[in-house]
Amino acid sequence: MQGSDRCGCSDGGDNRKEDGEFELDNFVGRSDEMDFFYRRSPDVKLLCVWGIAGVGKSAIVRESFHGKVITGGHYIMHSWVDVPHPFDLTDLCRRLLLNFYPDNLEAKETALISMMEGKDPIQGCCKILRQNNCLVVIDGLQSKHDWDLIKKALFSQPVRGRTVVITREESIATYCTNKKDEILNVKGLKDDLALNLFKKINLKAEKLSQSFPEVVEPILKHIMSKCGGLPEVIVAAGKIAIPYSERISSLELFNAELMEILENSLSFPRLKGIFCWMQSYFDACSDELKPCIFYMSVFPMDQSIRQRRLLRRWIAEGYSSCGGGGAAEKGEKLFSELMKLSILYLDQRTSSTTKSWMVNGFFREYIKSRPMEDNLVFALEGGCSPSSRLTGQHLTISSCWDRDEIVFNSMDLSRLRSLTVFGKWVPFLVSDKMKVLRVLDLEGTSRTSDGTASVTDDVLEKIVKQFRRLKFMSLRGCMEVTRLPDSLGAMTQLETLDARHTSIVELPPAIITKLHKLQYIRGKDSLLLLKELENLTQLRKLGLTGINSKNWKGLCDAISGHLPHLESLSLQLLVLQENAGSYEFACFDRISVLPKTLKRLKVLYTSSRNSVACIRQTWTRLPDPVCFQHEWRVSTGEDIGMLFSRDMLRSSDRPHVQPVEELLTFGHVPTPDGSEWRPVEHLRFDCHGIRSRVTFGRATFFSVETLNINCCRSCGGSSCLWIDGLRYLHGLKEICVTGEYSSSFAQDLRRQLDKHANHPELKMLNSS
Repeated sequence: MQGSDRCGCSDGGDNRKEDGEFELDNFVGRSDEMDFFYRRSPDVKLLCVWGIAGVGKSAIVRESFHGKVITGGHYIMHSWVDVPHPFDLTDLCRRLLLNFYPDNLEAKETALISMMEGKDPIQGCCKILRQNNCLVVIDGLQSKHDWDLIKKALFSQPVRGRTVVITREESIATYCTNKKDEILNVKGLKDDLALNLFKKINLKAEKLSQSFPEVVEPILKHIMSKCGGLPEVIVAAGKIAIPYSERISSLELFNAELMEILENSLSFPRLKGIFCWMQSYFDACSDELKPCIFYMSVFPMDQSIRQRRLLRRWIAEGYSSCGGGGAAEKGEKLFSELMKLSILYLDQRTSSTTKSWMVNGFFREYIKSRPMEDNLVFALEGGCSPSSRLTGQHLTISSCWDRDEIVFNSMDLSRLRSLTVFGKWVPFLVSDKMKVLRVLDLEGTSRTSDGTASVTDDVLEKIVKQFRRLKFMSLRGCMEVTRLPDSLGAMTQLETLDARHTSIVELPPAIITKLHKLQYIRGKDSLLLLKELENLTQLRKLGLTGINSKNWKGLCDAISGHLPHLESLSLQLLVLQENAGSYEFACFDRISVLPKTLKRLKVLYTSSRNSVACIRQTWTRLPDPVCFQHEWRVSTGEDIGMLFSRDMLRSSDRPHVQPVEELLTFGHVPTPDGSEWRPVEHLRFDCHGIRSRVTFGRATFFSVETLNINCCRSCGGSSCLWIDGLRYLHGLKEICVTGEYSSSFAQDLRRQLDKHANHPELKMLNSS
């Protein structure tokens, strides 16, 4: 039985057991994928499996194939066929027909002779498929056109049995079948499973790790990150690393030169196929996508990447060359392409409401290993030496770099367009040699107790004076920064300023309004004077807090006709006593000239009231539909009961609860007005030092899909918020916990979820 995901040459398809390949006894961590096949009804005629080369698609299907055909006896006949490239329908059907007789040499010989005498193999396959309960695997489908030909020839009439299609592209899988539950996306192994597989292959590395765990384990984990979770690569790396696993120094050398060693390995011909496929993968990409791919090596291994951060950087770099809103749309399209190519994948450490992404480690290492003329990104890591090769357009400073000023001063920085810093800050990083710098990203800099290695107000002052032509500047997380310098107003090219999670408490209008090209600004509070807004004509995203009946008219006047490029508007409404607890003052129809580019409107309510903001038919006449989102922040049991029982709460809204009472109840019948509790997709709890117990009851229609819990620092790790009754949330899929929580809190959540019928996923993203 064969199986190869080929692209001209073999790319590491996982089905055949040749030297150095994936073997059955190394088939680990795939129980969920195996269940995909075993749980499907026999009535399901077509299943699709997709994923990048080397991820184990064919191995998973082969294991199911083996169980269903060899030991299970579910099918009378079976055949596995590799799609020929270039595609030839007759050749495919000839192979398919012969493979129906794997052990019957006489029948195979008869079929071969009949084809030599002119019998059409397509008709022979059709006859078998319609008369017998067959399992067919079509491995390596590369285009929708090829599937159209196969479908028309073999499946134009009803057949018995089941067909499994294996492909690398999601678009092809969804083209073959539009039913999501009939498609399996095979992803890379998680870190712990990947490491277990590596150690199973390389017993010397396992022994070395047991002797020196504090030194060896980080090295092995680094190697696993570079393998990208691909079983084919992990197995090969494990075997090749055996002679390097005698000493720690040898293992470090293997880690440092991993990609070169893998590419030059002669004992693993299938690895050559993977690299062949990788090269063709990049060659097939469009010219506008290629620089975006190489750009991803800016971010360190295992670094979470927010989509907006990356898009704003691309816009500043000119990768989204369309002007105005078209640049953002093009950037989103390019981002989507990277996801489709499996270069980017969702970071499982983040919740469904705060998504971040990561670069596949194997792709990243392959990108870094390309010649400098292709890859314009260079990094300072570890103990670099002065070198003429340290030049390019994008510089990343890793947290592990030893901050050698001699090395830094030896570099050619004249063409540098972006500087991204991770770890501690040092003064010499502000260099007058960076004449064309456009992007400065300091989000990854660390905070020190004495502030000596942090970005401070004085550092920011020097940055602003030196880099007047910046288009993107991120200070996110720089807690030592308390103010914006007056000189910032001279940065007339600045398009993006991110000052979230700093100690800046005010964004001075006198400075901000001088930045006429500013499109995106994020801060702790947007305290811009409303009358100054109309000067920011290039603004794409606007978020304001403290909006009330007294300043509502000023806000509407500032937006109306003055912000023609606005795409996202987020407002936090505040009810004054004279408004009798009503949000009716917030009538969006008072914005007489609406921004035609607006795509998203978010309204945040600070309590549960008898009314909501008024959004009438005027907004429905915009060229593109606007996504409306209501977010409610409530604290008391009375507010909770009122909110969840009213018609104004929709399932897509996001209730945000910050308890101020010792006991809060959800889903207990009846609600204050006697009606049913309304279901929601997302529910969030934020504790803030007040001990509170939240209980969920048996209400018939009440359900939550995603529960987010944020434990505050004042808990001291003891978790002042406790949750009961999770078993009653019948629609629950995921719980995401952030902040400082106790081990007993985590254990209690796991205990409850173990008893839940859905077995929801629990993500603990931080711990004390």
